[in-house]
Amino acid sequence: MKRTFIFATLLIATLIVGSAGFFSNRPLTIRYPHGAGPAAFSLDGAYFIGGSTPNCGFFVSPVNSPDLTRVDLCPDSGIRWLTSVSWNPNGQSLLVVPSSSTEIWEVDFATHAILRRLSGHLGWVESALYSLDGTTIASSAADGVIKIWDAASGQELYTFTTQGRISSTSYDATGGHLVTVSGENTVIVWDLRAGVELWRVTRDDWELYMARFSPDNRYLLTTGGTDKTVRVWDADTQQQVAEYSAAGWVFDAVFAVDSESVLLWDWTNGNLIAWHFATGATQIELTYRDYASNLLAWSYAASLVAIQGGGGGGDNQLVTFFTAPALNGS
Repeated sequence: MKRTFIFATLLIATLIVGSAGFFSNRPLTIRYPHGAGPAAFSLDGAYFIGGSTPNCGFFVSPVNSPDLTRVDLCPDSGIRWLTSVSWNPNGQSLLVVPSSSTEIWEVDFATHAILRRLSGHLGWVESALYSLDGTTIASSAADGVIKIWDAASGQELYTFTTQGRISSTSYDATGGHLVTVSGENTVIVWDLRAGVELWRVTRDDWELYMARFSPDNRYLLTTGGTDKTVRVWDADTQQQVAEYSAAGWVFDAVFAVDSESVLLWDWTNGNLIAWHFATGATQIELTYRDYASNLLAWSYAASLVAIQGGGGGGDNQLVTFFTAPALNGS
């Protein structure tokens, strides 16, 4: 089964301690007036969406400028935040999900107009994302329902049902497969061309929080959240290839583009660790000491990660971009 995956996510922190080898510089820091919210780089690495406003809003900024453009999509509807944002690979539109909503909105990036609303979920939608080829959209709701949509027509193609809340949804780059993690500690790979479940792994003795494909399609990455464990699996045989036990909780991680290393975020201790899973070596470790820091977004194209920091809310929410050569295997 052939898979490729390129993805984007982001991190939270202000005080940095440790080696400067991984982040060669710190080009930009942005201060948001509200929380960090959902976040993503555009596929070409030129723009970044982050922050959140109480009017279904977000902030857009070029990655080389501190200038922010505020976009409020529902200024007259009371307090409603966004729970998800995803770039169309063509860079022309976005998918956003307002809080407490059964809808998905497609928004024109240039004009900020709502182009259409996808309806069909009965439970509140929690995430929506484009496939890397831009042909389909995957959405998941709090009731454990996943829907696949044709991105051009907005027509619903498939509906899948899992048991429990869905904590992670990721495409491969072909758009042919989707991997989900649901509340009963189950990883499921779905064949989107046939509209069926391809395989699943359920572990009662582990916590499973997030899953992603490697860029070369050979591996699957899972994190264990509070069980502090990151695992790499063979995507074809479903056999575990490697395991890393961190000192603290690990909710998010990403493959380097060469698929030989994993960058993982130790949430408890604020450590970003580069793990070469074939040899077991820890290549780089940096420490970010800040309140509730998280890995939020990264860009292969720009070799950037974004780190959110300045905990405590209000106007203390900072996002800093760092160059990250290890994302591209250097």
